Amino acid sequence: KQKTAYEISTRDWSSDVCSSDLMRGDNILLLFSKHLNKWHLPGGHIQVGETFESGLAREVQEETGCTLKFYHRIRSTNNNVALYIGKLNNGIMKLSDEHSKHMWAPIAKAHTLNVCKFTYRDIRYLQTIMHVVRKSTDIDSHEPQDN
Repeated sequence: KQKTAYEISTRDWSSDVCSSDLMRGDNILLLFSKHLNKWHLPGGHIQVGETFESGLAREVQEETGCTLKFYHRIRSTNNNVALYIGKLNNGIMKLSDEHSKHMWAPIAKAHTLNVCKFTYRDIRYLQTIMHVVRKSTDIDSHEPQDN
């Protein structure tokens, strides 16, 4: 399942952002943002004092109602944006009030959907490195979710 960060201006947040490509086979999770009227990957701004990893876990849980089973950092940009690949632990999807729906989109075609610019960039990056990610993270050995 995926998560893309979008701008939220509040003093409780730092400028650091994390997003995640949450996967099930050759599909990634996209969430539909009511505010942006676009699909995006799960993720968001890191709260002051959080690490990327703890912020990612919190954001995924807040946006999907699920916990992370497995994740691996695959990219950092300018030291304040991080992209992870991973899988969810449980199969009961409960979206936050910020989202109206979710989908498991094929990685190969996800960039053609109405996605926000951050998600487009992250999907295109993932498409170019997917063969390396599968080898280095052994992501396929982790069992798929039921949702």
